[in-house]
Amino acid sequence: MASENLLNGGQSFHGEKSESNLLSSHSENHESSRPSAQTRPMREDRRGYIAPALSRDSGVSSIEHHQVPDSNEMWSSCGPDDSTEETVDTSTFSEEELLDITFEACNTTGTGEVLASTIMQYLQTMTSQSPEQDRLNALNRMLDPECRDPAISRATFQSTMREWIAQCNQDGMHEDDKHISGENPCKVPINGMDFSGPEIKTAFSEGEQCYWMSKQNNSLLRTVSQGEDTNLQLTVEITELSAKLASAQRSAGRTRSLVEELEEARRALREAKERASRAQASSCKLSKECDCLKAHIQLLEEKEELEETLVMLAVRDRELTKKDILMDKLKNSHLENHRIIEKVALIVFSLSLKGLQSELMHLSEHSQQALLRFDRHCSSPQGFQGRSGGVPNHRSLHAEIQDIQQVTKALVLQLVINSPIVLL
Repeated sequence: MASENLLNGGQSFHGEKSESNLLSSHSENHESSRPSAQTRPMREDRRGYIAPALSRDSGVSSIEHHQVPDSNEMWSSCGPDDSTEETVDTSTFSEEELLDITFEACNTTGTGEVLASTIMQYLQTMTSQSPEQDRLNALNRMLDPECRDPAISRATFQSTMREWIAQCNQDGMHEDDKHISGENPCKVPINGMDFSGPEIKTAFSEGEQCYWMSKQNNSLLRTVSQGEDTNLQLTVEITELSAKLASAQRSAGRTRSLVEELEEARRALREAKERASRAQASSCKLSKECDCLKAHIQLLEEKEELEETLVMLAVRDRELTKKDILMDKLKNSHLENHRIIEKVALIVFSLSLKGLQSELMHLSEHSQQALLRFDRHCSSPQGFQGRSGGVPNHRSLHAEIQDIQQVTKALVLQLVINSPIVLL
């Protein structure tokens, strides 16, 4: 009943709905649309209006107010079947799951923390209430007591929301007790009309039938919704598979082109190998020819060196021949000169011997004359008297003659030694 006052701005209506049912009602639509949230941001609800789909990028609901009726009109226009339907729809979620869904809807960044202003904006959008409402204001004070817009973690959000829901339920129970105690217990106002006890029983029996019928209807609607979701999922999967098939076909085309390119590359490689083998064979042939040419060049060089050597030897031979001829000429001229010198020497020697002989003869004659004079002198009486004094003179003359003869012999020997005949 606290949720009734919360959703209707403090007004009460028949049928109890807790704050957790409010969150679960929204989270059911959110969970059913989560598999295809990227492909269909909105889907048509079974009441005929467009249900809100949460945008994870903005952090708030993408609801459009002209598509969703006012909460008072919606709840006042629907009967017990609709309220029962909402109750049945949300009975499959626990309170913790609903709080987790709400927190995930606000946690667009994925950091695990949500600003208090983001949570309040989300709840204001989902309940169509202004922030001046008492209960939302109380929740805002509980989340942001110091008005600093702090970051709320998941655990803090869950504990604060549980505390706020319990407080709202407690306040709703107090208001219901005050409302019932102040009116006639025999008459119960329903939708602005007073009903007595039998009418209430009839209404409850009809409501029970409507409840079971609405339950079956809700089951069928859930089946249809699940079928639609499954259909959408299958459509998305078919689209994805079509995209994958197109990608696979493109990959196959690229593969075929790559295979063709590979075959061309292989052919080019074979041709290149053949060209390389031919080039290698020609290279071997050229290398052999080069070796042959090198050997031939070496032979030619050796032949040229041999020819040069022969030419040099011939030149040297001619030079040696010329030298031999010159030596022969020199030798002949030397012999000729030697013969001429011998002749001259003989002539000179003969002339010198003749001169010496004539001189010796002259000396011998002179000495003989001197001896004769000495003998004549000695034979006279004066000479005899002076014999004792004349003997030394006679000896000195004889010694002088001997000396002259020795000098003559020495000169002859010297002439013989210096003669060209002896040298040759």
